[in-house]
Amino acid sequence: MQHLLKQVILGGSAGLYLDDRSSVDDYTAFVQNRQFYVYNNSTSVSLLNVKRDGTTGLMTAGTQETSPTAFWHLRAGTSTATQAPLKFTAGTNLATTEAGAIEFDGTHLYFTATNAGTRYQLDQQTGATPTLQQVLTAGPNLSSSHTIDVAANLLDITGSANPVNISTTSGASPALDIYNFTSTNNDVIDIFRVGRASSTTVADGFGVRQTFSLESASGANQESNNLISKWTTAANATRTSRFAIQGVVNGISGELLGIGDYVTLTESSATIFTSTTLATGTIQGGTILVTVEANDATDFQSRTLRFIWSAVNKAGNLFISVSTPEEVVAVSSGTLTVSITLVNAGGGVLDFKANAVSSLTQSTLRATYQTFKNF
Repeated sequence: MQHLLKQVILGGSAGLYLDDRSSVDDYTAFVQNRQFYVYNNSTSVSLLNVKRDGTTGLMTAGTQETSPTAFWHLRAGTSTATQAPLKFTAGTNLATTEAGAIEFDGTHLYFTATNAGTRYQLDQQTGATPTLQQVLTAGPNLSSSHTIDVAANLLDITGSANPVNISTTSGASPALDIYNFTSTNNDVIDIFRVGRASSTTVADGFGVRQTFSLESASGANQESNNLISKWTTAANATRTSRFAIQGVVNGISGELLGIGDYVTLTESSATIFTSTTLATGTIQGGTILVTVEANDATDFQSRTLRFIWSAVNKAGNLFISVSTPEEVVAVSSGTLTVSITLVNAGGGVLDFKANAVSSLTQSTLRATYQTFKNF
């Protein structure tokens, strides 16, 4: 193929041309008016345009862009195969990230802003809008051990330890506000829910705790109070629960208030309705209100008793003192007798038991209670 270098006048402007002299002049390369072109004669399309600004002296270049407006300006892509504006060949990511690097490893597209900095994933692959998982995992504060699921208007964030940390440096504003706006004004709805699940079948005592912590004068945040909810009977059909408020003294948790669900009693048998554990060298004591109910679905009986107790664990031995239960109120159709005993169950465990006898052929015999501890 012959090549010909020529100078012509085109449109009143001089230009230097290099073109191929085949039967049809397919492509021409030429310089004209401070611009370098590669031109397709058959389609009248400029394939490459390198332009120098006469005022600033800056160079711009474009592929099939006759008037590039950037240092490198790409033409628009089309729906036809092989006509994307820009394409990367999959390769291996840099061992050490470099500022300004764009990389494609065959799975994801990445950009790095600083030398040895975070390699940010640019692509999202689940639809037009990035998922919350993709947005958060692009940053350094959410590791691959965390998972996020957004479905049915729910946000689930899970992780091996402390998956969510919400804090504020403003003393005038809360760290977390939770609101629920509804059109009703006479009902009770869930605003905040704390739950727990297990990979095995749960047993009595399975529960959840909400901890409050405050910075102490001599160290970082320390546990101050706990809210506890747990099953006293874990079987679903007969489940009963207990709610408690714990206080912390010198690092030892002690229950300040306990509210117990119904506990089914066995008639004429001392049945545990609650218990507490005393560590060696500690003392506990307070007031308990216990209500025992019996009914046969026609007649009802109820007795509420109050008593004061105290116990100390001295070198592993429990020393127990309890007042005579005082009847606060009673409703009875027939006779209902109740006795209260405190039993050392060993290992620092103190059991509180109720023994009830009813004149009814009862379908229900149960107790519920509140505990108030002074220490």
